[in-house]
Amino acid sequence: MENLNILSCISSIVVFILLVAPGYVVTHKKMLSPTQVDGFSILLVNLIWPAMIIDAMASVSINKELLHMALYTAGVSFMVYITSLGISFLRAKVTKMPLNIAGIYMFAIAFNNTGLIGMPFIKAILGDKALFIASIVELVNDIFIFSLGIMLIQPPSAIKKKIDFRFLISPTFVSVLIGLIIFGFHLQLPTILGNTLSYLADATVAISMLVIGLQLGEISIFDLFKEKRAYEVSLCRLVVIPSIIFCILFLVLKERNLASTVIVLMYAMPAASCTAIFARQYKGDYQLATKFVMLSTIYSVFTLPVWLMLTNYYLSK
Repeated sequence: MENLNILSCISSIVVFILLVAPGYVVTHKKMLSPTQVDGFSILLVNLIWPAMIIDAMASVSINKELLHMALYTAGVSFMVYITSLGISFLRAKVTKMPLNIAGIYMFAIAFNNTGLIGMPFIKAILGDKALFIASIVELVNDIFIFSLGIMLIQPPSAIKKKIDFRFLISPTFVSVLIGLIIFGFHLQLPTILGNTLSYLADATVAISMLVIGLQLGEISIFDLFKEKRAYEVSLCRLVVIPSIIFCILFLVLKERNLASTVIVLMYAMPAASCTAIFARQYKGDYQLATKFVMLSTIYSVFTLPVWLMLTNYYLSK
């Protein structure tokens, strides 16, 4: 991997901000309805993300190094989610947080925005090989979100909390599996299909940032900054968890490679956007969940460049 200089890191973030701005203006001025905004999100999640994942996995050649990275990433990811859930549980327990808030709080800290921001960010900054590794993180993320995550975010009044196995047929999860099959068996996609996926994949970054802007424009910025718990979520999600991962991988184990870089960056992402979606679906406090997501997203503009430059610095040593 070629080292990134500070200027390229900052310029990439500035580009992301410029892509977010039009979406914010459009919804802030009420030029689009909530239904239309949802339509953009549905298009992104169900078509463009899957195309990006398959395109990335079809673009890399199988070798022992990449297989090792995939297994290494999966193992670390499982440990990270268990640790994140433990940290969020202890914090909720110590502060004696009400049960109706604790589940959403724990979900927001434990699960990061690997899809809407994470994978487009990795693709734009580090390329397809890194995106393949990021897809492994996404795979583990889906397993935890639709099992423990769903149980967490369901309200205390639920008689029997259930694991939602529908994630097994979700477009993102299925696309990762298809991509792994293509990668594992070294399959060659037909030219027409490959070109179609590439065109869709090229639109990922722009549309992802547009959707974030659309979501930001729907809420009051002033109310957002008044929510104290949202600051706690942002601190844990953007600083504490990636700091622990960075220290263990880069400083203790000295695993200074592309996989470790992707892992740190993916877990330095803001709270998962599905925190608010699931909170609404399961009749929870979705407004609080939205504040968790949006405040951490705003602050990630400042923290992500730091993590990018820090990992890049140690890679060059």
